[in-house]
Amino acid sequence: MPNPSSVSNFYLALLLLPKKKRQAMFIFYSFCRAVDDAVDLASSPSEAKRELGRWRYQIALCYDGSPTQTDAQQLQKVIRQYKIPRQEIEDILRGIEMDIAANRFQTFQELEEYCYCVASAVGLVSSRIFGVQEEHGRDFAVLLGKALQLTNILRDIKEDNLKGRIYIPQNELEQFDYLEDKLNRCVEDESFMKLLDFQCHRARLFFKKADDAFKSLSKDDQKKFLPARIMEAVYKAILEQIEKNPDLVLKKRLTVPLWKKMAIALKYTLTKCVLISLLSAAGLPA
Repeated sequence: MPNPSSVSNFYLALLLLPKKKRQAMFIFYSFCRAVDDAVDLASSPSEAKRELGRWRYQIALCYDGSPTQTDAQQLQKVIRQYKIPRQEIEDILRGIEMDIAANRFQTFQELEEYCYCVASAVGLVSSRIFGVQEEHGRDFAVLLGKALQLTNILRDIKEDNLKGRIYIPQNELEQFDYLEDKLNRCVEDESFMKLLDFQCHRARLFFKKADDAFKSLSKDDQKKFLPARIMEAVYKAILEQIEKNPDLVLKKRLTVPLWKKMAIALKYTLTKCVLISLLSAAGLPA
């Protein structure tokens, strides 16, 4: 159970799922967190590669044998129950590996491939657990994943830079005359404002494409995607903060307060009892 004062966007959205699907999503999310930490918390690139290699071995056993680690054994049950394609799991690992091999992206085409691996592939696996057939929900899952990741990149500019990572494409930094030296010094000038406006516009475009894809789904599939829609609304709220005050991303990590997350959940469920359940599950007074 998370600290009630910092209920994550992910946790809040998944509270709306039936128990079995919620448990499956928590297992899958734990896997994503573990492989991400294997790279982020490693003391060196060589250690990160070893840890990722260990996970690749366990994933191979999930599909072709019996994994030896408890968390991988739990993941195997989810993979089998929801028929998760091996490629989607391997794409996630491929995206995590990019953080070891390359901490810069020359063009948006390179960045988009990264976003697909670390976010869209996660969305595709999630949609299977939600119960949406791939041919129906694929476009929405892929587009929304990219929109969420692009928003993440903007929100975490300063934090990522401190780790030596810059996700905004190098050719766009050059285009707007905001090179790494300025980013390192957290310069807030006209070039920065134009660069952020350009990046925000792109993220908005992906949200728009995702919304269009969502509208084409059946009512039943739209209901199954409710957790994703709540996540989408929360991240749109983060993007709105960035659009209004671009300079804040150089000062702190922007978040959405819990009361607003709850308001978003209520808007999408339109059921007061659901909101009370969310509060109770989060350990907060109703």
